[in-house]
Amino acid sequence: DEPTSGLDSNSAFQLMLTLKELAKLGHAIAVIIHQPRTEIFHMVDHLLLLSKGQVLYDGDPHSVRKYLEERPSVGKLPAETNIADWIMDTIILDENSKDGSQLPLMWKDHVQNVRISVLESGTMRSSGGKASMTETPELMCRTLSTLKELEKEPKYARGFWTQLKLLYVRSARQQRGQRLTRVALILTFSWTLFTSLCWGYIPDTTSYTHSRSSLIFFLLIAQSNAVVTSSLVIFTSERHLLSRERAKKLYSVLPYFMAMTASDMMNHLRCYLLLDM
Repeated sequence: DEPTSGLDSNSAFQLMLTLKELAKLGHAIAVIIHQPRTEIFHMVDHLLLLSKGQVLYDGDPHSVRKYLEERPSVGKLPAETNIADWIMDTIILDENSKDGSQLPLMWKDHVQNVRISVLESGTMRSSGGKASMTETPELMCRTLSTLKELEKEPKYARGFWTQLKLLYVRSARQQRGQRLTRVALILTFSWTLFTSLCWGYIPDTTSYTHSRSSLIFFLLIAQSNAVVTSSLVIFTSERHLLSRERAKKLYSVLPYFMAMTASDMMNHLRCYLLLDM
């Protein structure tokens, strides 16, 4: 609700650019904006205009000017005027007119007329006439997607490698402060000291080769389990986030767990590198 309120023109534009990028990723974003700058207005994909709770336009923002200028009570858009300001002024003048708000009634009539036109065009086309559905005025007569259309849509908004890359970057940034802590460094130092002592006490002879290989195997298994266990612990706290973002078709479970595991592995390596330094 009014995300650009209190922001200057440039900050509001940058905020809307961010929301536009989120919308491209599959998020459904609905915003209420009062008097946006022209660039922000042209970023909108769908425009809904209300007058005292009644709809007076619902459709493509690029067609709103043509629609309003065709109304008898609305004047032309003045030169060098922000279209959003002109729309606001038009709505206010309509609300304050002596006859009351007429634009919502005109919209209802417009919707009804176009629906009738669509039906007539369909009838003429089925009977061999030249009229077609594409010749009717554009209207937001929304129809449900067919099963074939839904099957053609990609399952996720981005490919597997893009999902993995973005999830890894996000996970690395989120866990950097959680993993690289004083406690983590102390545990890593203790673990390194313990394994070093074990390795040092094994005699450097061929008869103890099996003992050394067993210790290496133990190190690999312990480190791998530590990475997987930490990922599972984090998953419980991010389960709702995963379910919500999967429902929006942003990514699947496999790249999520791979990114979490890779991020934990890098954090463990950073701890050892810091101790070596």
